[in-house]
Amino acid sequence: MKRLTLVTLLLLFSSLSIGSSIPVDLSDPVYSFISRMETGGIIDCTNSSLPFSRDQIADFLVHIEKKIDLLCRVDKERFYEFYVNYRYEISNDNHGDLNSSEDLLAPFFSESGSIRILTNHLSREKNREESHLFTYEDNDFFLWGDVGLGLHKQSKNGHSRGLLFDQYRVRGSLGKNLSYNVKFFRYSREYNSKYTELTKEEIGNWSMTQPESNITFDNVHSSFVYNKKHFRIGMYHQPIKWGVNSRDNLILSDYGAAFPYFGFDYNYKGINFSFIHGSLLNDSTSVRSADFEVRNREKYIAAHRLEIPLLSHKIRLGITEMLIYGDRNPEAGYMMPMNFFWSIEHTLMDRDNSLLAFDIKINLIRNLRLYGTFLLDELRFGELGNDWWANKHGLQGGFQYSSQLAGFPLDFIVEYTQVRPWTYSHKFLTTNYTNNGISLGFPYGGNSQYFLFRNELWLSSRMKIFTQYTYLKHGYDDMENFWGGNPAIMYTKRDQQFDNSTKWLMGTINNIKTIDINLDYEFMNDCFVVFHLLQQTNHNETNYFFDIGLKLDL
Repeated sequence: MKRLTLVTLLLLFSSLSIGSSIPVDLSDPVYSFISRMETGGIIDCTNSSLPFSRDQIADFLVHIEKKIDLLCRVDKERFYEFYVNYRYEISNDNHGDLNSSEDLLAPFFSESGSIRILTNHLSREKNREESHLFTYEDNDFFLWGDVGLGLHKQSKNGHSRGLLFDQYRVRGSLGKNLSYNVKFFRYSREYNSKYTELTKEEIGNWSMTQPESNITFDNVHSSFVYNKKHFRIGMYHQPIKWGVNSRDNLILSDYGAAFPYFGFDYNYKGINFSFIHGSLLNDSTSVRSADFEVRNREKYIAAHRLEIPLLSHKIRLGITEMLIYGDRNPEAGYMMPMNFFWSIEHTLMDRDNSLLAFDIKINLIRNLRLYGTFLLDELRFGELGNDWWANKHGLQGGFQYSSQLAGFPLDFIVEYTQVRPWTYSHKFLTTNYTNNGISLGFPYGGNSQYFLFRNELWLSSRMKIFTQYTYLKHGYDDMENFWGGNPAIMYTKRDQQFDNSTKWLMGTINNIKTIDINLDYEFMNDCFVVFHLLQQTNHNETNYFFDIGLKLDL
């Protein structure tokens, strides 16, 4: 008998759900809106395994609509802007760019169609669904094609550089249950020896210097997902974020490069279970001088997360188990979603790096959300309260207060993070909690203390201003001393004379203070301008960064 492929098996199942489980970019402003609605008690506590899919966002919006009268004027405007963009998941109406007699709109398909595409993208009409360069919709099948262009002018202390990017995206469904998404983007930035800091999009990715001294890099985010009423299963290559904090989570953050993984999600009456098994790059992959055999060593991540609602969904508890392993083929025991990785790791002779995390968020008081996370990398109960080096763990907590300022939506966020030295590190290149040498969790690694104060103010549905202050205390390594602040440094390199006197902060401490001011404005539909000003002080040195950018989504 011929072996049935996974896709063939999935197509044999029937379902009543709509196949629109397309992941929503983590940079999408709908996330801050959902967070505000959650803090305000408009919707129940949401799960903290991101990204959300389009059908999940649509479900939130449907619940918000039932309490729309509780929203202020600008929040209502923002709601309707989001609501129309999820028209496909919410209603049976055709895309607003399509006439009632057509199912396809594409450049050069017709003269009138090309004019309509241009007109739609130059419109300032409110509550208009995002337009696409290519739109096809026919019952349960749809295809949207988009092109994005952008230009940034960046400067550091008066030394400037340009940044260009273009991106191409195709997303759609193959019937009621299968959806797909591919987003490819390329960047090119000018080289300036006085301004060498990486952009966020470049961190962890492969880049090269062109003959004209430009730096180019590219990446792709993609997914192919099968969904039923309560679960989704798919293949992904995209950023992922697990945890209750608004930014820089201890568990999984989106700071570094995306990685490919197989994912499974199940949700029933607010109980949410997520599982991933993915491929990572070991810490020496980007070191071109290293031997090929070292750069090519296998590395994998397996993780699952369970979230449970309490007190009528006003409290949400989460527990996450993660495991990093490598130097061998994928382990079948780690590919089973319903399993105890900690015990499986022991049956495999304790060769791998396991981590455990607990988190909670509390919405008992309207407009105030409390949250916290405890990450456990390693612990010996007999050493609790002592300064043993392998008491590797981290604490993170904060709150979000959502209110109004003169009738405009305002969100105020305060967070504190503290991570002990050597947290995330392990014995081998293939077991550190990193991807290509960059922490999968808290971006600054262990040996860190971090304060964050942030507020977001929406002046209209198209204009947002946020200001942020951060204070980082981080013990850094030098050529002779390693203090556990870099998760890519194996803990076997530690100075063992400090094994029983390892404090929360060790070594020479960097004190880095930043003030960040950002303005985003959508001056026409799908056309954005960004102003970004950042002041960073490290000891007695202060640097000023400025960025003005223009982005067009076609």
